Amino acid sequence: MPFYFSNIANFIFRRPRLIGKFTGHSESVITLAFSQTGRLLASGGIDGVKVLDLQAKRHIDIPLQPPHERGQVSCICWVTRQDDAFETLCYGNALGFFIFLQHSPAEDCFKVVFSGRLAMGSEVLSMAVCINSTSVCVVTGSRDKCIQVWEFDSATQKLATVFSRAHGVERDIVPKALAFDKGPEKDVLIFGFYDGGLYRCSGSDGRIISRRQLGAQIGNAAVDIERRICVVDNVATGFDIHKLDTGGFLRTLEVGKPTKTYAKGVVFANASNAVIAGSDHGRVYIFDRKSGHILKRIKHSRTGGAETISAYDNVDGSVLIASASIRDSFGECPIRVWKWTPSKKRQSAGSLIWSIWVMIEWAVRILTACAVVAYAYEKTGKPYRWDSSDENGETVKSAIISEQVLREYIREVITKESTGWYLGPTADQVEEVFLGCLERKKIKVAKKGRRHPEKHDDLLKQFSQADKKEKKGDYLLKQLARSEKRTKQSASPLGSLMEFALQRASRFC
Repeated sequence: MPFYFSNIANFIFRRPRLIGKFTGHSESVITLAFSQTGRLLASGGIDGVKVLDLQAKRHIDIPLQPPHERGQVSCICWVTRQDDAFETLCYGNALGFFIFLQHSPAEDCFKVVFSGRLAMGSEVLSMAVCINSTSVCVVTGSRDKCIQVWEFDSATQKLATVFSRAHGVERDIVPKALAFDKGPEKDVLIFGFYDGGLYRCSGSDGRIISRRQLGAQIGNAAVDIERRICVVDNVATGFDIHKLDTGGFLRTLEVGKPTKTYAKGVVFANASNAVIAGSDHGRVYIFDRKSGHILKRIKHSRTGGAETISAYDNVDGSVLIASASIRDSFGECPIRVWKWTPSKKRQSAGSLIWSIWVMIEWAVRILTACAVVAYAYEKTGKPYRWDSSDENGETVKSAIISEQVLREYIREVITKESTGWYLGPTADQVEEVFLGCLERKKIKVAKKGRRHPEKHDDLLKQFSQADKKEKKGDYLLKQLARSEKRTKQSASPLGSLMEFALQRASRFC
């Protein structure tokens, strides 16, 4: 698995972990869908459809399709039943074509098993699927206000029409999102793009049973049939949660006022305890459904948006989140996949306990970040900068010398030339003395050595013989006497000298 540096900050601040960044789309990504097992991720955009194997971290090949099947993909979903031998998906494009792809293990690719144009050839805006043990029902909605329900047989690869109904000018039903209601009738729920209405249509003939007004417009929607609620993109400040049966408003999940409005994706996750929503400013928001609090923020993009969202609940309680953009300003449009492990304590906490918990968590985060920075600073250390004066009294500042370079230089001096001044039985002791007591002469010699490599050996010899024996010895003895006077210790000369060297070295660490 590749390493992402952003996961260091994600670990510290307990954000969802980035597990993959996938490229392949050269233009906007409009729709995403996880397979029923969570192993595959299908994506559709302006440049067609792609299928990712998340475990193998690779694209599964799709043979070159005719131009009418490679058009802009508007919606996509998986139609694989539990007992099917092969994964199958379907998608609709801007040219009005409805295409089914099925995986061929022998060739390790997805092949077209059905392709046909719907209604009057208008763009297929939305689709939903209802899968049971005996059949697969798919409902499609096109921009020309046509709702159609199909039954697909994966064994025979045949598509049969259940009903097809086109609405006229009397109803402005442009289906931006669709869902099947529970029950044997399989009624269809339609979310109107421009009129903000929630329509219930009969599953047998498509006639309208009821209508609820949810807002001015609906950019996207997700439905939780069991809890009888839905969440819709209000195409303004965020997402609204409504009751499915009455259309009653529950709460708003705010993601900020956009500078330019785009339809944003939204899904339920974590057994519908959380709502995952996109935004126009590159962030993916994870909300607690009951309280409306923001659980997590994920940075998808700095320059683009994060309008395309999909999620999958793993059996271990974690959630896979896929995000993409329809308006990235760079070349390729990447798809990022995150793994989020929800905290059960947060979901059960009250409002006051929640606030206290958030404050404690942020305090721990800040302390952890400070500890990491302090540890790294302590380990790396500060570079050495030595100031001294030359013969004319002017200050001489050397270039910054790191501890590693300094140690290597000292070892080179010790090994190549005889110091002429024996301080102790080990080279490490000599090294510590030099680290603590490096002064002007050594810096001048080192600087000359860097400027004149050809004179390096002569300078080292000059330094080791003359400077150490004549000047450095007297200097160290004076400093040693001062150190012993200050500390009032009667240690051995070598021990005191080493203690003084370490004290001197610690001043520059």
